[in-house]
Amino acid sequence: LPFRELPSGAPRRGILHERYSRAKVDKNGPWDVIVVGSGMGGLSCAASLSRFGKKVLVLEQHEMAGGGTHTFVIDGKTDYVFDSGLHYTVPQSGELIQLACGTRHKPLEFDKLGEKDDCFDKIVLGDVREDGFRVKHEQAHLDKLRQMFPSEADREDLERFLSVATMVNNRIPLWMLSK
Repeated sequence: LPFRELPSGAPRRGILHERYSRAKVDKNGPWDVIVVGSGMGGLSCAASLSRFGKKVLVLEQHEMAGGGTHTFVIDGKTDYVFDSGLHYTVPQSGELIQLACGTRHKPLEFDKLGEKDDCFDKIVLGDVREDGFRVKHEQAHLDKLRQMFPSEADREDLERFLSVATMVNNRIPLWMLSK
């Protein structure tokens, strides 16, 4: 499918705060795709489909679009501003942003996050003083993960999950090249 041209002129103000109206939906429809949820995934999907010529409606239950990509405060209870958004990116972030922007080249590159041992996330269940399970780049944590599932049935389920996850992960760049 060819890329659709981006709209020209001044951007609309307040589009992220528009309220649902049956009349607006009926007036502007019919829709090729309705995306429920305006988080990073929903907006990326909607942007990509729109760039490929689909007429897309995004519905969000919260008062503001963006899902976890905005900040919030607890009115009158604290001076802190909380960030509910992105904490780190996956290795394919450049490709995913390229897809959402509809560009032929990645608009930016991402550096790897992490500690000296390549750990970029920790999962702690129970005592927070424990180091927890350390998720590392290049799947260096998989041996430890496999040790946590000693039974044959659990190991088979884990390997099946890892196989599907690897297949999906490996196909993102190939799909991007096809566009």
